[in-house]
Amino acid sequence: MRKKTLAAIFVLVGVAAGGRGQAPGGEQAARQAIANGLALLAAGDPATGIEVLRPVAAASPIPALAMHAQCLTAAGMVMNRQTRLAEAAVGTLNQPSGEAGQAAWKQVLPQCVKQLEGIAGRLPADQRAGLFYFLGLIGPEGPDHLKYLKEAVKARPDFLEACYQLAIHLLWNGELQEAAVYFRRVAEGRPEWAEPRSNLGMVLMLSGRPDQAIPEFRQALKIRPQLVETQGQLGLALYATGAYDEALNECGAALRLQAGNPAHYNCVALALLEKNRPADALAYARRAAELAPQQETTLLVLAAALAANGLRDEAQAAMRQVLQIQPQLRSDPSRLEKGNLLRGRALSLTGDLLKKSGGK
Repeated sequence: MRKKTLAAIFVLVGVAAGGRGQAPGGEQAARQAIANGLALLAAGDPATGIEVLRPVAAASPIPALAMHAQCLTAAGMVMNRQTRLAEAAVGTLNQPSGEAGQAAWKQVLPQCVKQLEGIAGRLPADQRAGLFYFLGLIGPEGPDHLKYLKEAVKARPDFLEACYQLAIHLLWNGELQEAAVYFRRVAEGRPEWAEPRSNLGMVLMLSGRPDQAIPEFRQALKIRPQLVETQGQLGLALYATGAYDEALNECGAALRLQAGNPAHYNCVALALLEKNRPADALAYARRAAELAPQQETTLLVLAAALAANGLRDEAQAAMRQVLQIQPQLRSDPSRLEKGNLLRGRALSLTGDLLKKSGGK
């Protein structure tokens, strides 16, 4: 989400002290305005609710009251289909400035959530979807966000912003099949939006279907060629399907655009190993290790490249370093092998080194 100051956000929606817009006359008046604004939201009139809340949100000298009004105002925005403004407001609410702002948000957040939960059931489906979407965004990440986002999509299945956020949370939770459903829904509903298509490709990769991921990555890059991470993912997908020349091209292109990312060097190194070019592979593996000297995947690729070049002592030393970082490799390498394509392939290339270092 784009970060804006709350003052800028409220100006964009006409929220400023003045007009009905007299600055609040004191704590009691501010509390009454908050109660009235909440009642208007509950009655399904978010536009008027925002107008009642805006003087408190913009001008109350009491931080907790101002932030409470800001929270309800942002909820009203998304109920009123002002989704982009609401998302910007959420970004500001979730990162309050200064100790006073942080303390006020910590105090206000549970109250605001409880109040909004309390009115959700009375609202028509469209507004209820907006309200649950808002609840799925505010505050620290937690299981309730997934619950709220599911409710938002249930109330309005074509609410693509909610579908996208739901898919991301499902991906975080490892619920790949369901995440793919929602990423696909967004990608088809908003064909000009590259990120859902790219994330769908990532889910397919994690699900062990790199051949299906390739066209999704390609389409995402067609929409937004500057998605360097997606280009790297495309290279990995091509590598996984045995298209090593194409993998070299894509990972090499990603590397040139993002030279500080060790994953791109690892991808090139492994593809070069498959092409029986061990000396070239070692140069890329060493550079990756310089960029990420404590990353197990990078060290595994380095060990594989060293071994391919006959440098067994150095390879064994790299493997010992890997085991210090990830002792689980000694007892259960197969589980780790499945969780990461680069790491998995590097492990398969260094199995004998692992055994000599005390692993299975």
